[in-house]
Amino acid sequence: MSGSTPAQVRIGFAIVDITAIDDRAQTLTIDSYVRLSWVDPRLASLAGCRVSPDAIWNPRVQLLNAGTLGLRQPPTATIGEGGEVEVAARFFGDLSSAFDLTEFPFDNHVIELDVMTPVYTADEIQLGVDERWTFRRPTMSIPDWEVGAIHAVTFDREVAALGDTFSVFRLSIPIERRSNYYLYRLILPTIMIVMMSLGIFWVPSNQALRVSIGVTCVLTLFAFQFAVVAVMPRVSYLTTMDLITLASSLVVFLVLLEAFTVAYLVGKARDSAADKLDLISRVVFPVGYWVVLAALFA
Repeated sequence: MSGSTPAQVRIGFAIVDITAIDDRAQTLTIDSYVRLSWVDPRLASLAGCRVSPDAIWNPRVQLLNAGTLGLRQPPTATIGEGGEVEVAARFFGDLSSAFDLTEFPFDNHVIELDVMTPVYTADEIQLGVDERWTFRRPTMSIPDWEVGAIHAVTFDREVAALGDTFSVFRLSIPIERRSNYYLYRLILPTIMIVMMSLGIFWVPSNQALRVSIGVTCVLTLFAFQFAVVAVMPRVSYLTTMDLITLASSLVVFLVLLEAFTVAYLVGKARDSAADKLDLISRVVFPVGYWVVLAALFA
């Protein structure tokens, strides 16, 4: 279309379902219904007709992070009174989205889906939000994420690669990980192994059992970590879960080191020094560990 003012194209984006979120692959699998509407007076005589969108002028919008998104229902254009055009299509597939997993497994994100027409500049087309058709189904299929209320806005973006400014429709989907699985299956068992190792400080300093307990705790924790790796996101930076695991491993290692030190002191007939080290460790190790955990959970 041509004219002195930009064409107004309204977009409605309905989330039918989110069936999967893969934070490793940085994708989400979505079932969505998209509706576009605009007015083309040249089509007024075709009121009541349904045609292919390719047979008439259309804004050629694109979902910028479409991934492997494909059509589940082919688009159709319905022409109403005065040349009002409505195009509807249903899509299903994967969308790409960057995740910052620093706070994993207590993380939350805002997934942003950007729709833009690279063919027409902001002076030619202005995108708007069709609030009637922008919503999500109350219940999602995905079991391990909580999906919040979606929100859509439009704005102009300068694209340096294209040398111009374009109108953009952005749909924001807030999600929050349900962390109970990781808390009960991974974090609490790790804490229990650490607390078991701290029991060494109450075993008499002349008992060889102390070193055996320490070695057992170290081996148990390391074996448990091999199972944890399977559900951890593969990222180059440390997550909250990584820090909990590292802190727990360090504490267990230091406990074992303390057990060796006490055994050495007892072997040198310095029982009083060994007992004093145990008394100090009974306070320093648990307090230090819980302070670190409190800081990580804060």
